[in-house]
Amino acid sequence: MTDKSIQKTEDKKGEVIWTRPTPSGYLSFILTISITSALFVYLDYVYLGTVLLSAGLLAACIFYFSDILIIENGRIKRVGSIAAFWLKISGGRDRLRLSKIEQIKTDFIRVIRIGQEARFTYGTLIYGRNTAFYIDSRRKNYWKFINHLTQVIPWQLQDELTRAIGQFSIDKRSPKDLINELRLPEKELSDFSEAIRSINLNLAIEKKGLTSTESEELRKAAVRLRIGGLIPQSLEALRRLISSGSYNADTLVEYSRSLKIYAMLAGEVKTARRAVAIARLAERRAANDLAALERVGELYSDFDEWNKAKRVFRKLINDRARSFKAHVRLAEAALGEGKLAHVIHNLSQAVDSASLPELRRWAKTEYQYFTRLYEDEDYTELELSRISLLERAEWVHRRSPILIISGLALIGIGLIYDSSSAANAGWVIVFIALAIWNLSSIATKALSRRLR
Repeated sequence: MTDKSIQKTEDKKGEVIWTRPTPSGYLSFILTISITSALFVYLDYVYLGTVLLSAGLLAACIFYFSDILIIENGRIKRVGSIAAFWLKISGGRDRLRLSKIEQIKTDFIRVIRIGQEARFTYGTLIYGRNTAFYIDSRRKNYWKFINHLTQVIPWQLQDELTRAIGQFSIDKRSPKDLINELRLPEKELSDFSEAIRSINLNLAIEKKGLTSTESEELRKAAVRLRIGGLIPQSLEALRRLISSGSYNADTLVEYSRSLKIYAMLAGEVKTARRAVAIARLAERRAANDLAALERVGELYSDFDEWNKAKRVFRKLINDRARSFKAHVRLAEAALGEGKLAHVIHNLSQAVDSASLPELRRWAKTEYQYFTRLYEDEDYTELELSRISLLERAEWVHRRSPILIISGLALIGIGLIYDSSSAANAGWVIVFIALAIWNLSSIATKALSRRLR
């Protein structure tokens, strides 16, 4: 999509689309200021500690609420003085043209089960031209932001979950309204196992028969219920569709995805295996439908069933399908097996099969990177060192909060039992751990970028 067509889409909307980035940096700053202020209070500098805490919290709030991601004039732009300053000194960019976006990927970052519902937190990465923006569904206007992107960005640049979230945002009906409209039972996860086991995918049990429009609407409703966290109801809607006999490979793919999430929430290994079996049935149902086979291969990849995924993607390639995704996924599988030459070959094929210039640009960048790794031993050693340091920095960053909590607990023990030596030791541990935590966070961000 060109800049002009994107601009026309925005003009028709007549509104500003914005959201906020993740506040992790601001929370780190607040934690550091709070602990430092507590130390001043502990040392009887109450006034100084109070002023420092008040000024720090006020500054953090001002900078955070002025830090936004905005879609304006065909660009995603990050607005905010602190963010702009950090990006400038770190060599990053604070804006990206929508026409230069190469990938939009969404993943689950947290799942909380509450009764019959699963509360999902989604994280979305927007990438292009070595610039990345990350937002999650806890931020204000997240759904509107993703909905807008899915409408103006070609679907080939979006992963399956991003497209589903975009559809979720378009439908104005709430998941509860869908349940009432479709008359779905409000079952608990624990009460749904029998319904799952009873479904017969080879025989049409109810034989009600649905029109193609009704089948598609029921499938979309099931996807919306899954995105909204109502997994039992999503499965029930798909069960009705399958039992009517009016289903295709796409329906089985959606059923398999919902079933896999159900298995994860309910902790049922047999149900997880059944989800894979349904994926195999979807593969057979797809037959020679290349688009459906591509979705089945993507499903296998998401399930970490790489042998099955490779079989499907190779079938696509053997049938002379220009499947960019098949070559990219085969490259990922080869990378996991350490076959660098196969990675390069598949990325080269991905460049040739790309249907959009954005895909071609991304694949070419990856191809050049892995080719350099394969041919330049010095560069390979530097990259391996960077990755090793990155893994260590991430490991340290994940475990430093344990030291901070231990130090705070030691301070508490010292205060309760009037032991200054224990409290002093606790303060030393806390500040060392806090310094390590902040430094490892900076190191992780710095080491995440490939060497040029």
